[in-house]
Amino acid sequence: MLPDSLSHAILGSPTDRLAQGIAAAFKDIPAHSLPLQGCCHQGGAIDDGAVEISVVSVRADAQQIRAELDVFFTEVVGGCSCSDDPVGYPMCCRMRLRIDRTTAESRLEVLDG
Repeated sequence: MLPDSLSHAILGSPTDRLAQGIAAAFKDIPAHSLPLQGCCHQGGAIDDGAVEISVVSVRADAQQIRAELDVFFTEVVGGCSCSDDPVGYPMCCRMRLRIDRTTAESRLEVLDG
């Protein structure tokens, strides 16, 4: 579930500009509010300052908005010993966003990590 303000911002976008509305709504969302842990392959933490969203596709009808997103982020993995510095690895995670037009309830699920 995403913040209501995000769903309402997307629902307020004109139908022909939904991709832009989705990208704009996600612009300032912190990484920790996205289900990115399922996309981490090395058990690392997610760098909260390095998240970008690319809207791959959008479909909308009278009941809901569906979009596929590529979420680019950095997975930070700690070193193997005390003297090792953490290392950041660029990651991409494909997700599906669904927003119910009536209730504004949203769901974001990982498709491919």
